[in-house]
Amino acid sequence: MISWQEYEAAFALEKFFPDTNSRFLTHKSFTKQLKSFSDEFNITAIGKSEKGKSIHKIAFGYGPKKVLIWSQMHGNESTGTFAILDLLQLLHQNFFLKKQIEDHFTVVMIPMVNPDGADAFERRNASGIDINRDALAKQAPETRVLMKQIEIFEPHIAFNLHDQRSIFSVGENIQPATISFCIPSFDTARAIDATRVLGMALVGKIWQSFPEDFKTKTGRYTDEFYPTAFGDNIQKTGINCVLFEAGAHFNDPKRIAARTLFGFSILQAFKVLLNQQNPSTELYQSIPENEQKMRDIIVKQVKLNSRGRKLKVDLIFKLMEEVKGSTFYRYLKLDDIGDFQFLNALQVVDGKGAEFNIQEMYLGKTFEFQEFQQTFWEGVIV
Repeated sequence: MISWQEYEAAFALEKFFPDTNSRFLTHKSFTKQLKSFSDEFNITAIGKSEKGKSIHKIAFGYGPKKVLIWSQMHGNESTGTFAILDLLQLLHQNFFLKKQIEDHFTVVMIPMVNPDGADAFERRNASGIDINRDALAKQAPETRVLMKQIEIFEPHIAFNLHDQRSIFSVGENIQPATISFCIPSFDTARAIDATRVLGMALVGKIWQSFPEDFKTKTGRYTDEFYPTAFGDNIQKTGINCVLFEAGAHFNDPKRIAARTLFGFSILQAFKVLLNQQNPSTELYQSIPENEQKMRDIIVKQVKLNSRGRKLKVDLIFKLMEEVKGSTFYRYLKLDDIGDFQFLNALQVVDGKGAEFNIQEMYLGKTFEFQEFQQTFWEGVIV
């Protein structure tokens, strides 16, 4: 289908969408970019959000295998939507790749399921409902739109694209989980039936195609059964559901690495599905399970003056992202103080024994990036 080297070479932001070099994508900007593909793909509005914003479906192909892909059920999890836009642009540029997929698959993509959440950069919809925990109650209009499309399309396999927190890690040497996968359970026993075996085998093959550096940064997300979640309930129906989780990477706060891995993984999935024989769970089970040993920034070895004592401590800073008005705002918050020698961080800063009074360096204190750079290290990547 396409190698990692070919995809990475094609994946240049200046060739795709320079204005999406961010974590924030508004519904207005998204729909504008979507319209640029209307001559090549069947793009239709399939419903509206709580606030009346359109939810779109992109369809192409006429092959026997039906694949459904959706993204951004959680409004602040945008990496999958960016990856879908990248894929559309790549297929626009590569006629033969697009034709190869169209001949063997019928594909439906539903990016930005939660447009109200996307505009607010918040997890939940405008009524405060977590769409990914609404599969049974179906109270959110966005839930009903997605469920209706699943019922109409009856896919053989579904890809559910999410983002995970930057705390997730893999391996004994504590690497960031830049991408994680999960084949959801359909019961509390986490039984493995033939459908789950096929999904596990697919993920194993995708992982096998990664460059070595990213193999060590791939995690296996928990398959704990969530009775009201989409993936778990879709799995119950016999539809193979694959959860994709975009994670952090060193010096990559905008998650470009995970975005690239998402697009490449979807293309690899098409390749594997063309000729999936003798499925095995072995490769999937060898992907390490996610742990929670990563942090955004750790400043090592600073001194805090507290009640006449000098405490030698490490400081953990968490990257905060939110929308104020219509502006996407990013800053750092002091999230923890203590001894963190058994954790790793996306950026580790030598505090060089800098001294602070506890009144000026306290839990919850926020820093603009420029302020942080002036206080600790001007080289921090923001």
